[in-house]
Formats: sequence, structure tokens, C-alpha cells
Amino acid sequence: MDSDSPAFYTYLRDVHQRYATSDDGKVADYIPELALAKPEWFGLCVITKGGQCFEVGDSRQLFSIQSIAKAFVYGLALEDCGREYVNSHVSVEPTGEAFNAIILDEVTNRPYNHYRCYDALSPNA
Repeated sequence: MDSDSPAFYTYLRDVHQRYATSDDGKVADYIPELALAKPEWFGLCVITKGGQCFEVGDSRQLFSIQSIAKAFVYGLALEDCGREYVNSHVSVEPTGEAFNAIILDEVTNRPYNHYRCYDALSPNA
């Protein structure tokens, strides 16, 4: 489906309607900032590579992104430095340690997996 078409907005609105009343799960409360989120907040926003913005629901509601920031930081690092360089410094293997532990691979001396919560700080260190 072409994201620049009115049909895409209709599709996004339909998806929002379908899932807006879902009450599965619960708001995380182990980090105080996360506990501030309201379970009824639900928004979708898609921005095309051409800059067109499609929004439905609570898409402008501010919230704490926490660990999802890792994906953006990793993407920026890839864009700025290239895959080979980034992957020579950050691995993709989990350590099984606490999310804020900084554990280095004994052979390469680089941080482990940037996507796992266990090593959330490794691409930012």
C-alpha cells in the first residue's frame, strides 16, 4: 500500500480503532517515569521518507521512550559510522546480566548486544 495515499491513512485509522480498546497487559511501574503512563493512551504516527505525516489517536502524547531509544541510537551510529565500524565495537550477543551492567566481550573487548535490555547502555557509553 502506498503510504502517500488516502488509503494509507484509512488503514492506519482502522488499525487504531481495532486496537484502541485493548486492555491487555499493564503499565510498567518498576521505573517511576514509566508508572506515569496512562493505559488508555494509544496513538500511531507514520512519517514517510518524503516527510508526509499520518497520525491517529494520542500520537502527540509525550511519554518516556526508555530502552526503545537504543534502536534510534544504533541507527544513527550505523548512518554516521557504517555497519562494519559499529559492529566492531558493539556485539549482538546478550550477556544475561542486569540491564545497566556494562559487560565487555573478553576476546574483542567490546560491549555485548545493544538491543537487549541487559546491555541498554552499551551503544551510548
